[in-house]
Amino acid sequence: DIHLTASETLILLWFNTIAAQHVKLHSLANWGVNLDKAVKETNPFLHQNSIVTTIYNFFGYSCFKTFMEGWEKQGLLAAGFDENSLI
Repeated sequence: DIHLTASETLILLWFNTIAAQHVKLHSLANWGVNLDKAVKETNPFLHQNSIVTTIYNFFGYSCFKTFMEGWEKQGLLAAGFDENSLI
């Protein structure tokens, strides 16, 4: 067992939130996406949010993984960090 300070515990909880829980939330949001033309006529707000969610998740998936390498170079992550270990 490792004893953590309150600060260390908060860091771990925050990391879990942004690295795991945040991603799951976006995955769940994908189930609410409906880009059908009929939705655009019936509920333009839902249609607009579906488009925004799709684009946001695309860029999150395609761009975020490149941040890890940059953070490693800046010393924010330990050398050899494997972004696939969170999958």
